[in-house]
Amino acid sequence: MAVVTINGCSRTAEEGTLLSDAVSPHAHLETPCGGLGRCGKCRVTARGALSRPSAEEIRLLSPEELANKYQDHMTPIALTAAIAG
Repeated sequence: MAVVTINGCSRTAEEGTLLSDAVSPHAHLETPCGGLGRCGKCRVTARGALSRPSAEEIRLLSPEELANKYQDHMTPIALTAAIAG
């Protein structure tokens, strides 16, 4: 289990949980693509272990954002990035 803090509210989430599922009870995510993770509007700032970039993240994020995904402050696509621990 991982501890996820969103807008100051902490909760636990299992490894493999999509960031969108962890965030949705606490914050609204813009999803004009209908939740398919194709438009990039659901970007979030995250810290900690996340899944490797999906094909959609590689397509939507800049090289700088992709490089930051493995540093302290990451900008993943919430509908495709999963908690890795």
